[in-house]
Amino acid sequence: MADGADKTTPPLPQPALEALETLLAGDGAEAARDAVRDLLAQCAAARPEPTPLRCIHHFACSGGTLISKAIASVPNAVVMSEIDPLSTLHLRQPRQPFLPTDLIASLRYSPREIGQDTIVAVFFAGLQALARDLSQKGLHLVLRDHAHSQYCTAVDRFARPTLNELLTQLAGEHNPPLWSVRGVVTVRHPLESYMSVQRNGWFHFSPSTLEEYSTRYRDFLRQHQHLPIVKYEDFVANPDAATRQICDHLELPFEPHYQTLMPLARLSGDSGRRSAVIAPRARRAVGPELQQQVEQSRSYRKLCERLGYNP
Repeated sequence: MADGADKTTPPLPQPALEALETLLAGDGAEAARDAVRDLLAQCAAARPEPTPLRCIHHFACSGGTLISKAIASVPNAVVMSEIDPLSTLHLRQPRQPFLPTDLIASLRYSPREIGQDTIVAVFFAGLQALARDLSQKGLHLVLRDHAHSQYCTAVDRFARPTLNELLTQLAGEHNPPLWSVRGVVTVRHPLESYMSVQRNGWFHFSPSTLEEYSTRYRDFLRQHQHLPIVKYEDFVANPDAATRQICDHLELPFEPHYQTLMPLARLSGDSGRRSAVIAPRARRAVGPELQQQVEQSRSYRKLCERLGYNP
């Protein structure tokens, strides 16, 4: 320790002082042991709350990137975009893409079968190291889910856990839990997001009808029904109120000047609106064929009713 440094030792808590005084008395060994046991019990009961691990869940083309940029701009938030360790969407490419830092993606291209348990273990090891490092630095980890990989592809969406379920399961395998999971679902009018997915050519399921899309969307909502919902339309109408609401759900600090930092946020999935300007856009025209689907789709009407939108 350098000269002049503060060498003051923090005071011992009262139970420790009492235990030491009893030991020094020399005639109360049993009482001292009881005091020490009591002190250890108090220490065990005073475990800190697990660090929150935050998640944002939404469908593609539903304004999720813009909302995530807002969250990435609040104090000390670190948003990891489009995360799904069990995704196989990249396997549509016949050759392995350049993925020098992605162990999981590379494992998927292995000629030997790699089980889901191994994939999850690799993901968990990396996530645990990342969450621990960020927590020690006072930073807040937020995972932006890539729900499209699970609900809008040819894979069986019910044959695997959601990201939220996976994180909860991994945390619960330790005592005390490594983290608590905080999540929020963001949505947009399903007809708008459907037309955007259609325009981008992201129908990775068949049939690519509004009925099928709405059925999958309802399954997504059902499996995340324990989480609060924030509408994209509310976000663009009153960004501060919606961002504060999301921050409250995720236990994040809110900073009123976050919008000034949004242009600095760089996230994957920026397929539509690439600017950080928060403003509503005009609704796209609905062609006659799609209008017929709107009128005939039962799941679409149920979906709009569930989310509080007019069909």
